[in-house]
Parts: sequence; structure tokens; C-alpha cells
Amino acid sequence: MGIKPRYRYDFEGGFALEDKYNFGLISQGKSKYTNSNLVLDITNIVKYGFNQDSLIALVEDQHKTQYYVLCTPNHLPSIKQDIIVDILEKDSFTNQYTSFIWIDLSQNTSKLEFFRNIIVTFFILLVLLFIFFVKRRLRK
Repeated sequence: MGIKPRYRYDFEGGFALEDKYNFGLISQGKSKYTNSNLVLDITNIVKYGFNQDSLIALVEDQHKTQYYVLCTPNHLPSIKQDIIVDILEKDSFTNQYTSFIWIDLSQNTSKLEFFRNIIVTFFILLVLLFIFFVKRRLRK
């Protein structure tokens, strides 16, 4: 299907699932999908699962309501989209998606943020040490 994950910082829009044209199919912000009358204001992508033919993501909106967003390839020539996106209520989730490979983003992003924070702290420490030694050298 050509859908790929893209990890970005929150100020850049956060995590997104993009198609082969780098268009964000599932990302934070307001989304209106053509196959649904529902407008989602996605605040968090909790996890996503995939198999050879489709991808499904569990998302939360601004009211903390959870929905599943299902992406499947288009096989209808009358629709000019490569991928069909459907929104499913969390209650309508069936067991057919349990065989998917699931990625839990709450665990992955916390590790990424932890690693980023360590690097930033190390960089700040190096800058402070550099300033300290420069001032000390100028006093002599």
C-alpha cells in the first residue's frame, strides 16, 4: 500500500502515517475523510497495526473518544483514490484485526523523547563547560 510512519517532534505535527506521496493520511489535527461524515480532531495516535493489505490506527480526538481509522487499497475504478480511509467506532472493532502486527506508539515515543532529552542535556553541559573554561582562561 505504500503507507509509512513518520516520526516528528510535536511542534512539527507529531507522528503521522503518510502515503507514497508523503501526504498525511493519519496525523494530528482536523481530518475529514471522504467515506465518513465525521470530522475528527485527532490529538493522539495511540497505536497502529498493519498486514499485507491494510492498516488500522487507534486515534483519540479532543474529547478523549477513541476511533479506529482503517486504510485499505482501492479496487474500484470509479473512485480515483489509491487508498480508501474509513472511520470505525471503537465498539465496532472486530477480531479480524488481532492478526495484525501492532506498534504501540505510547512506548516508542517515550523512548525517543528520553533519548532526545539526554542528548540536549549533554549538549547544554558541554556548552556550560566550554564557557567555564573560556572565562577561566581569560582571567589568567
